[in-house]
Amino acid sequence: MWSVCAGRVGAVGGIQGRRERGCARVRRVRPRAAEEGRVVSGGGADSDGGKRFSVLALEALGLSAEEVRAGLWLEDPDEGVEELGGEVGEGGEDEVEEEDEVAAAIAAGGEAGACMVSGFELPGVVLGRGKDGPVTGGHTLIYSGAVDRVLALDGESDAGFLEAGALVNVYDSRMVHVAVGTWNPWSQYKVRVLVSRRDAALWESMVPPPEAGAAALTRGATVWGEHELVAHVVGERVAAAAGLRRRLGLGLGLGGTDEGAGEARTTACRLINSDGDGVCGVSVDVYNQTAVVRSSALWAERHREAIEAAVLARGPGVLRVLWRQDLPALRADLFEYLRGGLDGPWEGDSVESCAVSRRVAEAVKHSAARPDEEGDEVPGAGDGATELVAEHGVRYEVSLAEGAQKTGFYCDQRENRQVVRSLVASVVAAQGTCAVLDLCCYTGGFAINAALAGATRVVGVDSSAPALDFARRNAALNGVADRVEFVRGDIAKVMAEALRHGERFDVVVLDPPKLAPSRKDLDGALQKYRRLNCAAMRLAPDAGGFLATFSCSGAVAADRGHLFGIMLREASLAVGRPTAVLREGGPAPDHPYSPSVPEGRYLTFRLLAVS
Repeated sequence: MWSVCAGRVGAVGGIQGRRERGCARVRRVRPRAAEEGRVVSGGGADSDGGKRFSVLALEALGLSAEEVRAGLWLEDPDEGVEELGGEVGEGGEDEVEEEDEVAAAIAAGGEAGACMVSGFELPGVVLGRGKDGPVTGGHTLIYSGAVDRVLALDGESDAGFLEAGALVNVYDSRMVHVAVGTWNPWSQYKVRVLVSRRDAALWESMVPPPEAGAAALTRGATVWGEHELVAHVVGERVAAAAGLRRRLGLGLGLGGTDEGAGEARTTACRLINSDGDGVCGVSVDVYNQTAVVRSSALWAERHREAIEAAVLARGPGVLRVLWRQDLPALRADLFEYLRGGLDGPWEGDSVESCAVSRRVAEAVKHSAARPDEEGDEVPGAGDGATELVAEHGVRYEVSLAEGAQKTGFYCDQRENRQVVRSLVASVVAAQGTCAVLDLCCYTGGFAINAALAGATRVVGVDSSAPALDFARRNAALNGVADRVEFVRGDIAKVMAEALRHGERFDVVVLDPPKLAPSRKDLDGALQKYRRLNCAAMRLAPDAGGFLATFSCSGAVAADRGHLFGIMLREASLAVGRPTAVLREGGPAPDHPYSPSVPEGRYLTFRLLAVS
């Protein structure tokens, strides 16, 4: 049961309101108080100092018609009451105009509109009418077109004051508090959701109950601030993600070593996979006892210390944390900033936020002088930033230095490497020989597994000399250096040369870099995929062969890889080599995606029989 004392309701949160003008005081009557009869009828609508109630507002709060007509409120406000925060206004007939909306919001959302998050107030982002569906449905990105207005703590609508990466409360058009996120003035993604009401347990741990009032929420002797709140949320996400990996049988990969690694053991694991594990714009890979964080969002750069602290504290066995930047993604997250130049726009932004934006923008600016991601450049081993990991009995030296692809190793291909290894073993068993071509081989994962499966000839091709240095060392680590040939070159030219010389391969692995960073690149990327797959199919023996082909472009993975399948059909028809799909797949299970964020799908795998 609820009792509302009328007062001017401010814009922020619907209840918290503008301090200088006062706001509604909303009380919830504990069931015991109602049972003991401490809720009694009062006088008419003008009783108790002129505090007025509209019938619609009270009905929305669940009062019966009789109770509404009687004008019920608490006889003793000090007994059986939980306050939802706010200051009592002067009351009066002219101050009831917004009460119906607030009451309806409360009835719909429980403690809707509460502005306190872990003991401190946050600015507010209000969504337009009908624009809250994706957020309430679990999506983590709020586009600029969905934002109706941005509210400062004083309730004024002004977006200029918000710092890049700052925490904000998110409200739907009825002012129901639906999420807490981070603000970005420079990106089309204005808000990245950190936690929503859908995450009930986590939400309750950070959004205090109304009775907490304005007092800072504490955990022991620690008062929560913005840093502690981010560390708490990320820490809870890390703990949940680690538990999931353990249940998947990957627990030994978290905080373990490669000593005595068995066939089913891995010491390289994706611990946080962005939206799939509830931390939008952040991924974390663990190699033995080292966690490598890859940041692709500006909010993560602002809260770097909090994220690192959470991973170090809650990551099983993690003893050190390295930070890496996904510069192409950060470039997109700074689009408006970069368009305005490094000297602006700054209006309303804080010194701290400007420093973060400037630092990241400078890194993006200078990245043009570094090899592009498609070049697959990785540092050499001379800097010593490496880890030795094990996966299904295979050992790999992983580069953890700046510039490495992803975080240094393709953990997402773990199961697919096993598929190729099993396939090669079957071909060898059937015909006694097997020639394998691994295109875009990076540090040799597929090539080495093929050699271990008994392939009689293995060729790995990549455009990066440093990557091939690692591939050769990895082959030596596994005792197959004499059975694998690594070649530096452009894969299209290498395939064309092989065709001219009449070479054929029983198994071809084609794992090119991301060719479609966004949907606008999709048409051109599909043409490139088609040309590469046509060439790969031509390399199959006349008696038939196999093609393991991949795309790591999210735009291609949309609709469960439907476009990728169409492209492969067209390639098959173009070269006159009939194909059959033997297996469809994606990344390893430590790379989950959220059904609410289908954009999280990125890796598409097809294993084809080529006739």
